[in-house]
Amino acid sequence: VESTLRRPPDVRRAAVDERLGSFLEFVRSRSDWHRDRLEGLDIGAVTSLDMSSLPTMNKRDLHDHWDEIVTDPDLTLDRANRHLDSLVRDGFSFALGRYVITATGGSTGVRSVIACDTDAWAFFNAGFLAPTRDSRPSSHDTGPVVQGRLVAQSAIHASGATAAIAGGSVADYVQVPPSMPIAEGVELLNGAQPTALGGYPSLLHLMALEQLAGRLNITPTSVTSAGEPLQAETRAIVLDAFGIETQNNYGSSEGFFGMSWRGSQLLNLTQDMTIVELVDADNQPVPPGTQSAKMLITNLANRLQPLIRYEITDEVTEAVIDRDSDDPTLNPPGPWTGRWIHPPQGRADDWFDYDGTIVHPHIFRSQLAAVPEIAEYQVAQTKAGADINVVVTRAIDQSATGAAVAGELGRLGLDNPEVRIETVDAIERHPDSGKLRRFIPI
Repeated sequence: VESTLRRPPDVRRAAVDERLGSFLEFVRSRSDWHRDRLEGLDIGAVTSLDMSSLPTMNKRDLHDHWDEIVTDPDLTLDRANRHLDSLVRDGFSFALGRYVITATGGSTGVRSVIACDTDAWAFFNAGFLAPTRDSRPSSHDTGPVVQGRLVAQSAIHASGATAAIAGGSVADYVQVPPSMPIAEGVELLNGAQPTALGGYPSLLHLMALEQLAGRLNITPTSVTSAGEPLQAETRAIVLDAFGIETQNNYGSSEGFFGMSWRGSQLLNLTQDMTIVELVDADNQPVPPGTQSAKMLITNLANRLQPLIRYEITDEVTEAVIDRDSDDPTLNPPGPWTGRWIHPPQGRADDWFDYDGTIVHPHIFRSQLAAVPEIAEYQVAQTKAGADINVVVTRAIDQSATGAAVAGELGRLGLDNPEVRIETVDAIERHPDSGKLRRFIPI
């Protein structure tokens, strides 16, 4: 898998197109739902550069037609949900002895139940491990890896399933889930002395603060982020605390999308197994340099639950590459070929709509990130403005911070915006994934 990252673009594309044709033929013959939707289409004419003849699908389609989409009639949504219930009670196991079942997205309204076989699971993790290893400097220790994992521990989430399946083989995993008190997590990491640290950026940020405060004392040789947008302030504080650039990777339970080269800002779209289309609200492709309204993904590895042009509401911009530039945001370092994107900073459903006045989450992020004492925050939209909970390292001027945010909302056209700032001990995370949902619309 590592070698494919360095192949010439046309060679990579030809391999993907061959894989795509085989995938579509299999899906049309085995999935009742997709068979009806693909009927009459010339599958042989479809390429990874032009998927427009194929219909799209979304989270609601997946939920409502789950049984007809899955290619094994023995696996139903009811059986999958009962298996997820058993994971909560008893820990990880394979559904029907051979399938990995996870759940995602419950905090956004409709829960997605994702099913894959062991081959698809292996490809998913190879897509993550290959660029991680390929971009690791040769000076780094290549001995046994102890990985501190700052992610969800629940077996119904992809990170928990990965730890249960791969723990002890790929690496020795030390789990510090979001539900664990910070002091307990610090003690665990100090005892384990992980050689690699990875997880949600919000938790990496907190652990970096602990390192700077002297309570955490570890020397990892790599730091990777996943599961949430990596903000500039987190990247900076991790570098300050550990002396290492954060390697950012991007994916979801539905598919792996890309990773940065040795901590660089741009992400390489590793489309060998997941085809990614960047489109506008009408599913039309957007050119490089233009922010998409969403993504459409086709996961070629997962033949159990085929996702064809599946909608994910991440707003992503493909980078305009200039190989003569010294700017790393225009000319990515490293030998990887293919497309590059700017790291996604949010989803279209993170935007707040105040009676037609649309507010991007950056309006809040830019003001809250400017207060270094704020370690975490969560913004809940109200009719007149926002209620913001913050976790702080030292006391802040809540009135001044609220006024700064309100001033930005007023400049956008809100009439007399009201912003409440409240200091809390902790912010509640999603009970299954452990992720922090920063923006909650009405």
